[in-house]
Amino acid sequence: MYNRLVTKPVRADRMKEMKHLVTLITAVLETLCFSGMVYGWGSMSYMLEKEGYFNSTCNDSVSSLNTATSSTDTVEYASPASNLFFEEQTEAECEKQEKMLTLVFTLSSVISSALIIITGYVFDKFGTWVVRFCGVSLYIAGWLIMAVTTRMESWAVFLAMILVGISGFPLVISNVSISNLFQNHRVLVISVINGAFDSSAVTFALMKIAYDSGIEFNYIMYFMAACAVLMIARFLFLMPRMHIPSTVPDDFEYGLHCCKIRQQSASGEEMNEYENLIERDSENSVSLKSCLLNVTFILNCIHVGSLQLRNQFFYGTIKPWLVQVDHDNSNETSTYLNAFGIIQLSGILVSPLGGILTDFCIKKFSFNSSVESATRRAVAIYIGLSSVFAILFSIIVLIPVLPLQYLAFFLQVTFRSFLYGGNATFLITMFPGEYFGKLYGFTVLFAACIALLQYPLFDAVTYIYGGDFTVINISLLIISITTIIHPIVLYVRSVTVTRFANQDED
Repeated sequence: MYNRLVTKPVRADRMKEMKHLVTLITAVLETLCFSGMVYGWGSMSYMLEKEGYFNSTCNDSVSSLNTATSSTDTVEYASPASNLFFEEQTEAECEKQEKMLTLVFTLSSVISSALIIITGYVFDKFGTWVVRFCGVSLYIAGWLIMAVTTRMESWAVFLAMILVGISGFPLVISNVSISNLFQNHRVLVISVINGAFDSSAVTFALMKIAYDSGIEFNYIMYFMAACAVLMIARFLFLMPRMHIPSTVPDDFEYGLHCCKIRQQSASGEEMNEYENLIERDSENSVSLKSCLLNVTFILNCIHVGSLQLRNQFFYGTIKPWLVQVDHDNSNETSTYLNAFGIIQLSGILVSPLGGILTDFCIKKFSFNSSVESATRRAVAIYIGLSSVFAILFSIIVLIPVLPLQYLAFFLQVTFRSFLYGGNATFLITMFPGEYFGKLYGFTVLFAACIALLQYPLFDAVTYIYGGDFTVINISLLIISITTIIHPIVLYVRSVTVTRFANQDED
């Protein structure tokens, strides 16, 4: 009898651990496949260009050229000089196609980032199920619009990609909270999930490979819309209806079945006690305004915004940049676009390094300082590495050697993994958990405003520098160097706090 009583709790604990592990694995896969697809824009841009989206002016120019060269009555206009004029006109008009495709990425990335503040508010206010249901609905709508749209309705691509971009952030915000299930490895879990978000650009690359193999474009779009079934099943059975608390109680359950059981068994007294506990915690916690006005939070917004501009400008212009480096070799450009997309997958392999390093630094610094101070110093190192990798990446892209750009692709993935992992870790460890969604939303909104500069920067490359990216890349290198200020300030402040604390003890 005693053995049976002991065995039941052990089995229950194992089942709970297994469920937590399955939740984490599926969260990583879901984030990897569906959250940040829009950042693999180079591959999607390639498919849209092949399908003829935004190329009506190009076709008009080409048809004008064919008419001029084939007409016997106007043979004098088909001279080499005339052909050269039409070729230059065609190239200029097709630059408009490239510009429109870049504008699609700019608007989709910026608008989806700007609206994440609403996503954060909905998550904090209404919980996981509501925010994810909204995200899945937008996801389905976006891909269905792409599936039924032809090049004659190219404008619809703007709407579709904006919806797809918005749908990714509810996945990230809700999946990051899963780290609370793993108290001893919170930073590692946050890093892995953000690494999956970073690597999700690989989805567009796989779509491009499928497209190149002969699968119809609209079939690929319908398949992507159908994948929403997996997301719906996951949040119903492996996510809580509301939130995962920062300190998870032993009897915490989540999922559709468990939610029903808890609703049926919860008494009025228990609910009142729970509500009173929330009210007491809210009274004792720091206000949202003080968090927003915190110096380190403001510096973090500038840090994320500056490096996100560096990253998104590269995403949005990788195809014309490769054309410049490769001297307009279309076969090589396509090969490097495929390589860039596949290398995005390495983000999920790199991201755990930031979490492992941060957890190690917290334990090491805790020997001679408080846990809070140790966490600040560890997070400062984590954030500082994102600046270092961004600087190295910005240097490599200035070197016009094509094979060397494989290293640039890897450094881009690395600095982006450390950037978003460091940002989420900073917010979830430095501020009250009840504000995570709002603070995350404010940070991304601020970064989105800065990211609006990517379009005028591309205009400058096209019309001022004649397609040469050198001057803009040098400017972005300088901006990347200045981002090192935030981790330095965070580290110095943590050391100062530790020093004063030790003096008070003496």
